[in-house]
Amino acid sequence: MKKIIAADNSLPLFLQIKEYIFEELKAMNLKSGDKIPSENDFCHKSNVSIRTVRRALTELEKDGVIVRRQGQGSFLLDINANAKPSSMGTIGILFSDMNYVVRPVFSRLLQSIEAQVLEQGYSFHLYSTGDRLRRTEKRPLEQIIPLETVKGLIATSALSKEDIQTLRRSKIPLVSFNEYNDLQLNSVIFDYYSAARMGIEYLWEAGHKNIAFICRHFGESDSPAIFNNDNFLRGIKDAFAENNLSLDKNMIFQSDAMRKDGKNIATELFRSANPPDAIFTVDDFLAQGVTDVIKENNFNCNVISCGMLSELENISSVEIPVAEWGETAVDLLIRNIKGDASVKKTKLIKAKLTIINKQNKKAI
Repeated sequence: MKKIIAADNSLPLFLQIKEYIFEELKAMNLKSGDKIPSENDFCHKSNVSIRTVRRALTELEKDGVIVRRQGQGSFLLDINANAKPSSMGTIGILFSDMNYVVRPVFSRLLQSIEAQVLEQGYSFHLYSTGDRLRRTEKRPLEQIIPLETVKGLIATSALSKEDIQTLRRSKIPLVSFNEYNDLQLNSVIFDYYSAARMGIEYLWEAGHKNIAFICRHFGESDSPAIFNNDNFLRGIKDAFAENNLSLDKNMIFQSDAMRKDGKNIATELFRSANPPDAIFTVDDFLAQGVTDVIKENNFNCNVISCGMLSELENISSVEIPVAEWGETAVDLLIRNIKGDASVKKTKLIKAKLTIINKQNKKAI
C-alpha cells in the first residue's frame, strides 16, 4: 500500500488525508455528479479514523470539490474548484441537492453562471442547501454558507423566509430564481407561464385534443415561494379557460421530475381506455422517460418538453435559453454588489418554441 501519512509532514492529519482523497479523486477521472467512494472506503485505504476522513471530506466540500447528501453519500462537484482564482471574492450558488446538478438544463445553467462569474473577476462556489421549505435540511443557512466570506449569492432553489431574513441581516446581495409572496427580491425567472401556453397552442394547432401534462409537485398553499412549476400549471389552466375548453384534472400529474416518473406515468396513460395523443412535460428528464415508453412500444404520441430536449433527443421543446438566464442573474447580482440602487426587480427570461419534424429543426 502506498504510504499516505508522512512522518515529516507538518500538516495536520485531516489535511494530509484531504490531499490524499483529492489526489485519489483526480486519478479516478470522475465527472461532476458521479458518486465518490464512501467514508469507510477511504478509512480502509488510509488506515485512519472515520472522524479524520469525515473532517477531510468536510474541507473538500467547503472547497466546492464535493457535495455530501445525508443517507446517500458524497458526490463530485468540481475537481478544479479549489484551484480557481478569487481575486474579487466568492459568488455562491445555492441549490437543493445533486438531483439538480446532473440535469441537462441545470448543468448548462451552472456553466453559464460560472463563465460569467469568472469573467467578472470573482470565484465560483456551489452550496447544497437541502430543501429549505420542507425542512429536510435542519441546519441554519449560516452553518452551510460562510456568510462572512461570500460577496453575493444566486439561489436556484427556493429559500425560506428565515433564510432571506438572515441574508438581509448579513447584507448579502441575493438573486433568486423564484419569486416570493410578500417579499421583494431581485429575481430572474424563466417564463414558465408563457412557455406552457406556447406549448399548448402548438399542440392544438397540430390537431391534438387529448393532452396529458406531467408536472413537478405543486407548491404548498402556505409556501412563501412561487414555484416555476406553479406558473407552468397556471399557464395550462388559463389557456384552457380562455379558449372555453374543459381541462381534465385527471390528465395532470405530479412527480419528482425524474426520468423514471415520466416512464411510469406514460406507461399507465397508454394502458388507459383513453390514451393521450400528446404529452407535455415541465422537465427534460420527464420527457425522456415518456419517450422511452413510446420508443419501446412504438406508440403514436407527440411529446413536448420545457428544457433543451430538442438538442438532446431531437424532440420538440419549449426551449429555455439557459445562457441568457445565467448571464442575466450574474449581471444583476454584480450590479447589486457594486451598490446599484435599482434593485428589487424581477426579470423574465422568454421561451422559444423549437419544433422537430423528422430531421428538420424549426424555431418559432
